[in-house]
Formats: sequence, structure tokens, C-alpha cells
Amino acid sequence: MRKYGCDVSGSTLRLTILRCVPYAYHEPHPFGARQRYDWVDRGGQEFTVVLRPHVGDWRGTEIVQRARMLNMPPLLLTMHAHPGDLPRQAGLARVNSNDIEMTACKPAEDGDGYIVRLADVHGRGGNGLLLWLDQSFPLKWSPF
Repeated sequence: MRKYGCDVSGSTLRLTILRCVPYAYHEPHPFGARQRYDWVDRGGQEFTVVLRPHVGDWRGTEIVQRARMLNMPPLLLTMHAHPGDLPRQAGLARVNSNDIEMTACKPAEDGDGYIVRLADVHGRGGNGLLLWLDQSFPLKWSPF
């Protein structure tokens, strides 16, 4: 289960583990005014907490990549051997900077090319390359 409610104040780290969802509705209402509330946090709870101590700026710690690996581990597939022209391993696209990540890739609606969504993970802008099959595209982005 993913828990994203946390804050740091001085040397105190607080993590919200359980919540009372009737107060999470977006429309204000007096408690008890609804016939039914969805109590999503009832029952047993299991979660992983990872602390990543570091010196200096958090952007130099690979924290975003490590969080992705924790929250979205690689999907393992078993494939039987078969003949083909492709190499044993290959990739469609990647970026060459830890400051940006590819968050989506889809065919263009008009059928001519692809739409690639990139996100600045550190909020400081930068330069890099989008490597797409055998082509290289320069990237330059502003913070966020």
C-alpha cells in the first residue's frame, strides 16, 4: 500500500498511516449527512517505509529512481526462444539524463508518429537527449 501523506519539521518526520476518509470528500458536508461512507483504510494495513539519509541536496541521491523501483518494480516475463531478427535485448526509447523521465508514450492520434511525455523530476531544468530507436533528439527544458 502506498502512503504519501508525510511532512518534515526540523528533526521530526511524520507519516500518515491511517486516515478517516469521510473528511476526504471534496464537497463540504456535516459528518453523518451521507447515507454511506467508503472506509478504505479499515482492516489490516501493510506498507514499506524507506529512509534514504544523505548529505547535501536530495537531487544528487537518485531518490526519484529508487522510489520508482520501490513503487513500480520491473515486470518479469518468461518468453520461450523463437527465431527472429531482433537482438537479444533492445529498447524503443530512453533519455540520457537523471533529471528528466519519460512518463508516457503513445501513438499520435493522426497516426503520424508518437507522443512522448517527459517530466522534470528535480525542478531545476536542464539539457539532455531523447534516444528513439537509431535517432537522437536534443532536449532542453525549464524547471517544472
